[in-house]
Amino acid sequence: MRTSGPLTDYANYAVSASATRLRPLSPNEILTYAQFLYRTHGLEILKRSITPSIYLYAAVVFILTFVIPRSGENQFGRGTQDQVLEFLIVMILGLLVSIPLITIGLSMICTLTTELARRWLHNSPIDWPEIDIATQSMFWEGWKALTYAMFTAFRWVVLGLLVTAGAGLTSVWLGPSSVVPGIIAIIGVIAVLAAIGVCIFELTRVIFIVPIYLIEGITGKASVARSRHLVKPSKFADTGSPIGTGFTTFILVSIILYIGYGTFEGLFQLSDRASQMVSVPLIQVMIRAGVALLPGLLAVLTTLPYFAMIIAIAYFERRARKEGYDIELLIQQMSRRRR
Repeated sequence: MRTSGPLTDYANYAVSASATRLRPLSPNEILTYAQFLYRTHGLEILKRSITPSIYLYAAVVFILTFVIPRSGENQFGRGTQDQVLEFLIVMILGLLVSIPLITIGLSMICTLTTELARRWLHNSPIDWPEIDIATQSMFWEGWKALTYAMFTAFRWVVLGLLVTAGAGLTSVWLGPSSVVPGIIAIIGVIAVLAAIGVCIFELTRVIFIVPIYLIEGITGKASVARSRHLVKPSKFADTGSPIGTGFTTFILVSIILYIGYGTFEGLFQLSDRASQMVSVPLIQVMIRAGVALLPGLLAVLTTLPYFAMIIAIAYFERRARKEGYDIELLIQQMSRRRR
């Protein structure tokens, strides 16, 4: 029996094309894909997102209870230069503690959603034990990708902090009566604020770095350049990105949870009752902050996997739109049918 030829090949192409899910998609279609996967596998996704959400939650609690309150305090000196040095120490400590927690949590979620999106878009079976094995083996690659992305983005913040540190050093050399350290301190604060804006912009450009590490095996500077290439708008009927919509969803869900939980907390005073269970003041403060930030944990747990799913699907869509990756898959499927 003949298994190849124009008609047979066209029939195989038609069957494969109708079965494939990957093609150039509109933003609404990407959101629909992500919502479908979230609804279909939501329980499995949420079970595997609890631990990474706690890592991210711990980073948020540390930033809000330690970094932000102490960044404006001056406990060990009275001069401007002393304030600058304390601010620098607090910010560096905040970065050293929070960034590892954030990258670990995000790596666990991003590797999970990337593998799930890859299997579904490639029409592979969704086998959760196999997905668990795959995500565990890919965790460190995802962590390295996110760490490199954080370095790429936050280097501007570090540069601003180094300028701020110059104020403290010059105060030792020139003395407290000199106006130069104060000028450098002001420049340093402006540099940090400007660097935060640049940092956010850089993060949007390296948003595909985890799938690039995991799927293509591209690392280092090449992965950053690759992500920037995929993020750049395509000249082939590019209709925009759904990532902004996913982020807006995260913000809206957070607001709803905070309002609802704030009402519940006001009625039952949960933070006061929980803090009265211990006598150590620092632990009481952390408990109060933890209870108050519980809506944030719920928001991270329920919406971050959805947001990560959007990014994973958008990565494959960008490759299909800009590089014909969907045609590549069709050719592979057709070649398997001809054998």
